[in-house]
Amino acid sequence: MTAPTPNVELLDRVLAVIEADPDHWNQSDWRQPSIDGCGTAFCSAGWACELDGGTWATGSDGLHSEYLVARDGETLGPTSRGVKMTFVRDRALAVLGLTESEAHALFSGNNGLPALRRQVNRIKARAAADLLRAAQDAT
Repeated sequence: MTAPTPNVELLDRVLAVIEADPDHWNQSDWRQPSIDGCGTAFCSAGWACELDGGTWATGSDGLHSEYLVARDGETLGPTSRGVKMTFVRDRALAVLGLTESEAHALFSGNNGLPALRRQVNRIKARAAADLLRAAQDAT
């Protein structure tokens, strides 16, 4: 089976947002609504979904904070008030083009910023190696 193609541009955007504003990053929570009115914090997967234009399944009350409104063809989670939802992890895995093991490592709640950078660099290295291999196979 062929590994998915990493979305390096989105990975870079996620990391840039987290580095620029670490106060709105909480790796241990998919989406953490603001308590003090200073904005919502996301983990790396949550930021990927947010930057990809995802619609969160609920308002800022925190209910179902781990779900987005499902897009056509996505793995479905629960339905709430008639809205079909998908899990943040499933959406982020797809839009970032990750393997299961890459998603597990990148989305770990134990990642600090140095570990997050290492995971992003590993994924980008795989993407570069995949491109090189594809170019060699084409010749």
